[in-house]
Amino acid sequence: MSGSLTARWCLAALLALMLNACGKGQSSHIDSNSAALTPVQIEQNEKEERTKAGVPLGVTAPQKPAATTSLTLDAGPDVYSDANLLVTLNGDIQGTTPLVRTWWSQIEGPEAPILNPEQPNTQVVAPNVTQYTKLSFRLSGATKENEVVSDTLDLFVFPLANIARVTGSNQAENDTKINFNIKLDKPAPETLVLTYRTADGSALEGSDYIAQAGDLTFAPGEQEKTVSVSLLSDTTLEKGEFFTLQVTGTEGEQSFSARGIAVIRESEQKPIIPTQKPTRSTADTPQSELPGQSGQVRVNVVWAAADTRIDLSVKDPCSQWITFNYFEADCQLARGIFEELSPLVPQQNIYWANQAPQGQYTVRLRHANGAGSAYTARVYWGEQNTQLQGTLGSGETAEVFNFNVTEAEAGAPSSSSSSSSSSSSSSSSSSSSSSSSSSS
Repeated sequence: MSGSLTARWCLAALLALMLNACGKGQSSHIDSNSAALTPVQIEQNEKEERTKAGVPLGVTAPQKPAATTSLTLDAGPDVYSDANLLVTLNGDIQGTTPLVRTWWSQIEGPEAPILNPEQPNTQVVAPNVTQYTKLSFRLSGATKENEVVSDTLDLFVFPLANIARVTGSNQAENDTKINFNIKLDKPAPETLVLTYRTADGSALEGSDYIAQAGDLTFAPGEQEKTVSVSLLSDTTLEKGEFFTLQVTGTEGEQSFSARGIAVIRESEQKPIIPTQKPTRSTADTPQSELPGQSGQVRVNVVWAAADTRIDLSVKDPCSQWITFNYFEADCQLARGIFEELSPLVPQQNIYWANQAPQGQYTVRLRHANGAGSAYTARVYWGEQNTQLQGTLGSGETAEVFNFNVTEAEAGAPSSSSSSSSSSSSSSSSSSSSSSSSSSS
């Protein structure tokens, strides 16, 4: 047996021992310093983790599961793999409280395509690395009450030596082709012929791609070649799929083989978030602590994903809609103003600074672009406030709240309004005097 082949067998045996040793168990990573943390610090760390876990789910204000919630989420044990292999992620959900959404996301390491991130049990392609590499993944889940749970696991990639390495790419289903890179461990010392062929995985020849087979000839000094495979488009909505390219050859007296994995992903792969009626509670944040302008009446909406846009509209008591394209309106000598804080900040604000019109207001939200998203809307008027948390599906519009502003809640008239009022009174008095004089 050659020296390189012996080394590969030794590494494979080491991987097998590690896989047996890891076993099935809890994969949550416990900070070695957690014993030194105070309960307040532990609670803060848990809150930060829930916030991070809620982002890919579209949850802006993730809640801690209630004591009555029966729910356990486990990402599974840590995983060990060679490079360029398909690795299974075995997420597990236990309990009687249902999750309405789940999502796998990568949080550390070189990018690794996840086939179907919305499924607790899915697969990921170990990246093409040349040295030991650690990757980390998080499995998140949300209930209909926006309670968020999560767990993480690590993928340790130990690349084994081989004469040839095959790396596939990660393409959207509406692309026309997908490439495989075949690279030798060193430039060919003499002419070397490799045989290749495609093989089905969950993607099928004839419906998802056009099969390829043939020979690759490396001239002396050459080290790298590319094989392109044409993709077939269809109208069927499919999940992430894969197929492989298998390469075989002989160098001297040693035969070898290698396989690369190509992933065909959905063109827009995001959690499907339906519109859900908002829950109502007292606002959790004073309006002075929110970004943007405060007001006698104020409506603020914030959502989770930076690549999503939700447009806020408020109808004032004069039946005028204030929104991003009609950003100011005067009613009862008070002006309502639309404020978009920044293209980088996913929130909008509408306010009446010192004085607001009396009467009925309506709050409406419209999903403008990107994926469906959870949102939090906060409404302040006079000394009252309310908070609404719900989800808005792609392209949906919803009227989420109506409220009435009384004379006491409308605030003091502005100085210009008072001045105008005084003028009117003066003028009126003058008229009366004049009228009396005429009469006499």
